[in-house]
Amino acid sequence: MSLDNHLNELRKKHRNLDNDVDALRRSPAHCPFELQALKKQKLRLKDKIAAIENAGADLHDLADHREARADYEVTAGDFDIAEIPDDSIQAVG
Repeated sequence: MSLDNHLNELRKKHRNLDNDVDALRRSPAHCPFELQALKKQKLRLKDKIAAIENAGADLHDLADHREARADYEVTAGDFDIAEIPDDSIQAVG
C-alpha cells in the first residue's frame, strides 16, 4: 500500500469515527465512557495522520535540499579569500 493510500485510509477511518461520535452524542442514553473512547481513537488517528504528513514533508524538503546542494558544490579553489569583503566576515564565538 502506498503512503497516499495509507493516509487516505486513515482519513476515512477518522471521518467514520467522527460520524460515530456524532451519532453517539445524539443518542439519548449514550455512555460517556464510550464517547470518550471514540474521541481518543479519533485523536490518535489525527496525530498519526499529522505525523505521517510531517514526515513526508520533511523527506520532501530533505530531497530538495540535497538536490540543491548537489547542483551547487563549492570548493576552496572556486574563489579567492581576498575577494571577500571584510565587512561580510563575522567572528564566531
